[in-house]
Amino acid sequence: MEVNSNNNGNNYKIIDNEQKIIKINYNPSFYSLDIIYSGCYVFLDKAYFNFQGNPKENIEIIIELKDKEGNIDNFVKEFNNSLINYIEYKQNLDNNKELRQLILQRALITNDKELVEEFEEDLFSDDELLEDPQDIATPWEEKYSNNN
Repeated sequence: MEVNSNNNGNNYKIIDNEQKIIKINYNPSFYSLDIIYSGCYVFLDKAYFNFQGNPKENIEIIIELKDKEGNIDNFVKEFNNSLINYIEYKQNLDNNKELRQLILQRALITNDKELVEEFEEDLFSDDELLEDPQDIATPWEEKYSNNN
């Protein structure tokens, strides 16, 4: 028996309430497949996952909870929260990609003095990389001293 459920903003369908089997559809323009895979990975100890559909149009997941006494609505809420967590994590990775590459590049060329000098010239010529919007580079003493 299939029951539609929209409790607390969670859109899913209960396929089998006794066996705790549900179906959730996600729009791939909001949740990419790699984000959904990451969210599923975290919940492997709590559920079985089966993917269906065309991932470019609609991502459909059939989920069977391992705990037959578990609350479906709570599981869906936790699962959706994990997806949001991975979206934020991926955005941070994308935002810091250039900086990570620079750090790795600098670490790999430390033995060649000419390359280090060239690297530092390139690094310090880019004003965007020197911006410090969170004021991280300012020493603690300067930030918090009580110079009145």
